[in-house]
Amino acid sequence: MAIAIARVRGRRPAQARAHEPAPYAEETHDCAEALLVLDGELRLHIGGTRRVVHAGELCLVPAGVAHAVDAGSTGTLLIMDA
Repeated sequence: MAIAIARVRGRRPAQARAHEPAPYAEETHDCAEALLVLDGELRLHIGGTRRVVHAGELCLVPAGVAHAVDAGSTGTLLIMDA
């Protein structure tokens, strides 16, 4: 299953994209992000800590904190900029 990423709200325009279950490079933003897993399981690396987020769970990433999607992630992730 591919990971579909949609951005809603915030400073960046809304967009949706899908890609194969592969790592997503580490990044930081000047605004906070809320990461909601709609289905599947996401393996996240946030501020030096690895965690697995399951369907129905929400993960908040503060502004300026480095984060990435690790290999082995599958499902649908909704990303909301604050």
